[in-house]
Order: sequence, then structure tokens, then C-alpha cells
Amino acid sequence: MTGTIDIDKPLSSAATAASEGAAESLDRDCFCISLDTKALKRALQADPETADLYQLIRDRCPHLFANLPVFISARHLDHMAAVIRAVETVVRLPAYRETVLGWAPPPSRASSRQARAGGFSATTFTWARPDPDSSR
Repeated sequence: MTGTIDIDKPLSSAATAASEGAAESLDRDCFCISLDTKALKRALQADPETADLYQLIRDRCPHLFANLPVFISARHLDHMAAVIRAVETVVRLPAYRETVLGWAPPPSRASSRQARAGGFSATTFTWARPDPDSSR
């Protein structure tokens, strides 16, 4: 999926049901080509401004690029959007900011005045199928 997602507008229930089946089917049956790490390395090293970036990513963030695509349903997307909205709402609360900044060292308090209003600069979600043997 590419493009921008409006997290304030949930998808319709029909779209949700259709995409859930499609996402599961794609995850299960799709013959997907994996990430071409050699091409990625060449592309990053081709530009002198990013020549060291590939090694930095490999050393510090080895899971930044997924080896294979993962397809998600509209329902999962709606759940992730709801989590993001909830966190963004909480981090805007003056009481939350005051409490968190109370724990921070003085230099962090000063720079926080310039920080984004939101809670995320990037978001990673990890999910798994429920364990059938789980007591939950």
C-alpha cells in the first residue's frame, strides 16, 4: 500500500472485510521477491552524501528495511490508526508533558519546547496471530 492514510477516517466495514481476507491471502500465498540488499547498497553508496549510510543502517538499524512485504487488512490499519490517535492525544496534554519533562535532564527540557506536538516521528507495529493455546 502506498500513499497517505488519513488516520481520522476509518475504512468502511465492507472494505475492511474485503481487505482482511485479501491481506491474509497475500501473506499466505503471495510469491514475493525479497529486498535486493545489493541494489539498496549500490543506490545508497552511489551518492557521496549517503555513501556511509548503508553501513550505518546495517550497524545500528539492521531491521530498518523488511526483507519481504507484509500485507495488512483495513481492520488492522484502523486499529493502528486508533492507537496513534490515542498516543497523540495523550502527549498533547499539559499534565503528561509536565510529568514526563519532570523526569528529563535539564537540556532535554529546553529542547522539548521545539519538539513536535505529536508523539511519533515513526511508528512500528508488530502483531501476531493469537496463540490458540493461550488462556486469554
